[in-house]
Order: sequence, then C-alpha cells, then structure tokens
Amino acid sequence: RPRVAVLEWCAPLMGCGYWIPELIELAGGEPVLAGPPGGKTPTFLSVDALLEARPDVVIFALCGFDVSRAARELRAPAATDAVDKLRAAGVALFVMDGNALVNRSGPRLVESAEAIAEAVWPNLAGRFGHMGTSHLRGLAEACGALDATD
Repeated sequence: RPRVAVLEWCAPLMGCGYWIPELIELAGGEPVLAGPPGGKTPTFLSVDALLEARPDVVIFALCGFDVSRAARELRAPAATDAVDKLRAAGVALFVMDGNALVNRSGPRLVESAEAIAEAVWPNLAGRFGHMGTSHLRGLAEACGALDATD
C-alpha cells in the first residue's frame, strides 16, 4: 500500500490526526506520521522526519484553506525548502481543499476518502470527479493556476 502523509499545515509542517488516518486507510493508503485513528492531536514535524517516514504521497490539506490559498502558502519562503526536498525525493505532491474536505468531520467524509484515493492511486485520478478541480490538484497544477491568475 502506498505510504501517505496528509499535512494540515506547511510552515511548520503539521501531521494529521482524528479521523484522517482512517480516511487514508479507506482510500487504500498507509498513513504515516499520523496519530492513531480516533483522536490524537496533530503534531509538528521537521522535513527530515517527514522524509525519514518515506511517504509515497504527501497531500497538503491546510487547515481552513482552499486549494488556491494553500498553494500560495506552499510557495511562500517558509514552505519552499520542505516542498523542494519532497520533490527531490520523488514524493508525489498534492493540494486538497482542507476547508471543504478534511478539516471538519461531516457528511462530506465520503468525498474526502474519494479525493485521497484519487491522489494515492494514479489510475483513479478523476474517477470520482475531484482531481483537477477546486477540491484536489497536483501541487504543480495548483501553483500553475496561481500563475495564470496573477
């Protein structure tokens, strides 16, 4: 199973907890640097600790931010070192609408699991209608969309 880190913040890096590890498992991934399912508070971590966990996929689902706002944060100087190191390690990087899909439990949890599955499994990209939309984009695509509007 692909190793998946969902991060709730990017500078400093912050792992996930609560229901998110279960969503990763439902999507067919193995959660890394996540609290146990059901309630541990997310923790701050270094980019070295993230790289040592050997994720195949990192999904940035920044707390309270949509994809475009998260992409702006990921291009800020405080986050670029981590992003550059993850890219250099060959990690697949995605940006998800944390506000709509990840940061609150609720009726959209099924969509959340679908979007994570689209990021984790390339053959599922677009299958559930999230990839390439305002809900989920590859990091390069999300940053490219910013360039087109700036």
